[in-house]
Amino acid sequence: MSGTAVIVGASLSGLMTALALSRAGLTVTVLERSNDTGRTGAAIHVEDKLLERIVGSRLTTLGQEIPAGVQIWFTVHAGLREAAGADPSIRLYAHADVVSVDHDDDNAWAMTRAGDRFR
Repeated sequence: MSGTAVIVGASLSGLMTALALSRAGLTVTVLERSNDTGRTGAAIHVEDKLLERIVGSRLTTLGQEIPAGVQIWFTVHAGLREAAGADPSIRLYAHADVVSVDHDDDNAWAMTRAGDRFR
């Protein structure tokens, strides 16, 4: 598969989606409003080899596995963010305040408050 994808939000689901789409061959842009500092969250259970299941054999080049068991949200997010940041097919944009999304028959896009358009 080839093509592009734009994901609005770099929380756990956004980062996992970006990694999975990159593994499938897409070039992915992830737009995040915040700068990822000071986030907190509840503890969540991480299955064994979670990151390897998402990125496959590329794990050795994209980061370290997230430890299995109960982890705080930030630990899981940091592992996913490290892998996404190391993936050459994923572009992460912080402080991208998305104000609208739209599509036509051929494309979808997101517009930021700064006037940038991402496809």
